[in-house]
Amino acid sequence: NPTRRQSNKDCSSYLEVRQIVKRHYPGNLDEARRVRDAESSRAISENGLVLGKYPFTQAFGYMDVPVLNVDNEVIPYIHLQKIHPKMKWILVVSPEMSERYPIETIGAKFEECLFMDGVEEDPSLALEMMIAKLPVARDPLSRMVKKAIAVVIGDEHRPPPSPSAAAAVAKS
Repeated sequence: NPTRRQSNKDCSSYLEVRQIVKRHYPGNLDEARRVRDAESSRAISENGLVLGKYPFTQAFGYMDVPVLNVDNEVIPYIHLQKIHPKMKWILVVSPEMSERYPIETIGAKFEECLFMDGVEEDPSLALEMMIAKLPVARDPLSRMVKKAIAVVIGDEHRPPPSPSAAAAVAKS
């Protein structure tokens, strides 16, 4: 499906990473449960983010990866640069959301949020801001988290904030 995959040469391309995660992390379910059980009592915050050591095969070693804990499943969320130098984010959306909005639209909204004030210090804010921008994403997080999409952003192609993003920053 050409709408789901852009050229790797485009620094703002979006790649489906479900297969990357599956291919490089065959033991993900057992390890995800172990991480969840070890971390859940002290690390789950209201937005569902958890920090844990997450293995991606010996080639990648163990990485400290923020993950989403949703319906007892642990999903890698941010910090994919060790898989690919330009992979910095995972954006997780529901099938319903990806049907209603092209991947490029979802990714562009997310990128817009990444460069708003405060997001660099607290990356989870970008997801919250994106949820506010896309009405279908206001469903409970457990319904959103079905598919993972990596957002590949090159620093040299950092997009200028849109007027709406600038206005939102000005209001806050």
